[in-house]
Amino acid sequence: MATVSEPVAFVVTVKATGDGVTVWLSGEIDLDALDALRQACDEVVTLQPCTVDVDVADVSFIDSSGLNSLLALRKRCAEIGTHVRMVHASNQVLSLLQMTGLTQYFVDDDDAGRAPPRGSAGFDTNGAVADG
Repeated sequence: MATVSEPVAFVVTVKATGDGVTVWLSGEIDLDALDALRQACDEVVTLQPCTVDVDVADVSFIDSSGLNSLLALRKRCAEIGTHVRMVHASNQVLSLLQMTGLTQYFVDDDDAGRAPPRGSAGFDTNGAVADG
């Protein structure tokens, strides 16, 4: 008997951290996640931080619509002078960025200023959409 797994719910959490913002993403970043990701993008732009760390440690899947949403976040942040970087990326996510030629847009060469680990203040561990 084949086992069918349930889709992993998408969760996004935005938390101001000093002069920056951390956006924690969890689950599958696909077409179903776009509205939540757009709302998070709006919130980030409203905060006008110096930097945005997009923590993707708990991302299990990203499709083309998810990549486009992340690029839109980066573009909107660039328009207000905010630097966006992806942190805690799995090998799977890094491979996807490399295959699509997007690594240079999201990954810094150094680890300075990395986002706090999962479970720290502001991260919703209950699986619900939350904001700081």
